[in-house]
Amino acid sequence: SVWALERGKFPLLVKLLDANKRLSVQVHPDDVYAQSHLGNELGKTEMWVVLKAEPEAAIIYGLSGPTAPAKLREAIEAGELEPFLNRIPIKAGDHVCVPAGTVHAILEGAVIAEIQQNSNTTYRLYDWNRLGLDGKPRPLHVDRGLAVVDYEQAGLRLPAPVALEEQVDCQRELLCQNPYFTTERWRMHTGAVYRGECDGTSFEIWGVVQGRVQVAGLALEAVRFVLLPADLGVYEVKAEEDVVLLRTFVGEVGPGAGLC
Repeated sequence: SVWALERGKFPLLVKLLDANKRLSVQVHPDDVYAQSHLGNELGKTEMWVVLKAEPEAAIIYGLSGPTAPAKLREAIEAGELEPFLNRIPIKAGDHVCVPAGTVHAILEGAVIAEIQQNSNTTYRLYDWNRLGLDGKPRPLHVDRGLAVVDYEQAGLRLPAPVALEEQVDCQRELLCQNPYFTTERWRMHTGAVYRGECDGTSFEIWGVVQGRVQVAGLALEAVRFVLLPADLGVYEVKAEEDVVLLRTFVGEVGPGAGLC
């Protein structure tokens, strides 16, 4: 967040991605590379929560195994990168932590919520040998892409959520935590109320994955997100029915203030 504030940018973005066709294989730089090569731009660390997935839906998540940059370049130039890519099936409810430098792609048949650093710097490594509307391949960014790939991100598996707190009407678990944001998943049963506080240290972003809820007096249903300002003070989250929520903030995970 310090990097973002120094550049006059709000630190995070939330996106909804509907991949009815597979996306290109991409990689994002980190803050250090972005500062050195891209002026005022930020790097891009992100995370995904799978909202919907067809039976054959999958993602590319890192490399399939240890790979030298020269070998990766050869495969890209030959249009034969698939054997080097780590393909993982996904289902609704899965989440993926994607630090800068991770080779990745969302394949067809998935709807995903993405939380990310406020940057659109993307290096396209591979586009499945497709042609664009003009009959030509879309441009790739091989030199810069290979320069920022984290070659240690190989043979990855989907992370498991980490249970934080559990009560009868409310459960809280950690999905992803990195230097830029923390994302938790909350499950609240009908009638449960959580009283939280934005005490000036961070804003909070709440998103509804399933169900209906009121957040700080705003009625929300899936898939809606709301930003609570850092200086908001005390607020309430009221579950109008069984609900699944995402809570994102800047900083390390802390206590749940008693949960529900």
